[in-house]
Amino acid sequence: MREVGQDLTATKERVKRLLGVPAIIKIKSARGKCETVNGQISALFPAVFSITLDDGKTRTFPYADVLTGSILFFNPNKKAPQ
Repeated sequence: MREVGQDLTATKERVKRLLGVPAIIKIKSARGKCETVNGQISALFPAVFSITLDDGKTRTFPYADVLTGSILFFNPNKKAPQ
């Protein structure tokens, strides 16, 4: 569920500030599954953004996933919560 007072424009700006910055990314998917990966945001588009993982793979997500908390970004110098 999204936080009250958040909108898609503000979410896009938050993601834009992380462009090219290494991060730990926690991806929550269906049925309570969760995946934690290392990578960085490599490209921004009007409806989606791309993340290049440390293993060279690229994954694309909509900004709405960040807005709803399905994707979380953490500083790589700190351990991501499990």
